[in-house]
Amino acid sequence: MSLPNSNITKIPDNEPDAVPALWNTRYEEIDENFTNLDSRTEGMETEVSEARGEESDLDSRLDKLQSSIEGLDPDMQNAIISMVTEAVDLAGLAGREIQTTLNKRFQTGIITIENRGVTSGCTVSKSTDATRNLNLAAGTFFMKGRILPVKDQPNGASVPSNNTDEQQSCYAYLQMADGSLDFACTELGNDVPDGGLPLYRVDVPAGNDESTDPYLDNCTLTDIRRVESGFPQEMSTSPAEYAELEYEMDSTDYQVDLEIESFDGSGFQLGYIYTENKARNGFDIYYNGAADNLQVRWTARKLDM
Repeated sequence: MSLPNSNITKIPDNEPDAVPALWNTRYEEIDENFTNLDSRTEGMETEVSEARGEESDLDSRLDKLQSSIEGLDPDMQNAIISMVTEAVDLAGLAGREIQTTLNKRFQTGIITIENRGVTSGCTVSKSTDATRNLNLAAGTFFMKGRILPVKDQPNGASVPSNNTDEQQSCYAYLQMADGSLDFACTELGNDVPDGGLPLYRVDVPAGNDESTDPYLDNCTLTDIRRVESGFPQEMSTSPAEYAELEYEMDSTDYQVDLEIESFDGSGFQLGYIYTENKARNGFDIYYNGAADNLQVRWTARKLDM
């Protein structure tokens, strides 16, 4: 782009020296050139400033543009896609590892182990003088960490009638309630309630009721007492509960941590707890002590999955 006055008009040699009119014309031409240059310079500065964007100088802006252009290169695109794919795979692996850790590597739960039984007596028989009743013989039993006596209770529990067309069962049991001892029989098909001590199972045939079998001649009594005559110094069987794993382990060489959270009885009666029969989907927890109603928290862990 040329200047408005590419050549400044020369002063004729035939004019006298120091004629203002002659010099003023040259000054005006020079001023026009400077004004033009200033305008063009300012425009260039504005354009360069806008072109460099947020960078400190145009060179940095050009380097950034060059990097962007190189990023559009097919090889660069393939490299970026490969890195993104690898990152996604690693993120997926990390997510799966987190789920494995939360669900399988560490599994926990709480079970209750009841430790109660009979030390002597407490046998159950059919009544011969009361309709569909059961007799309880005197004896001693252990429950809640204590050994307690029980007196004879003739006709202490009643066996319900079975008006269905199939054999059903109920249970004769002992239970401590509000400081008193109850001898009772469950309804047909019901289990012994929580806190109860099962003594006998009663199998009642179909259609068996007061009119067809008033003295339970056709009913069968099965002794299911846990008898420990040497309690608490010696016991022949240890109470146990099965802990089922929500997520199956890939092998049986996992570790199990056990913690007793609460119990009935004295701390001196606690003894110890241990695991047996570990399988991939669960294990047994055994108790060796005299306390009752143990709340046991278990944690199964296996890190090398």
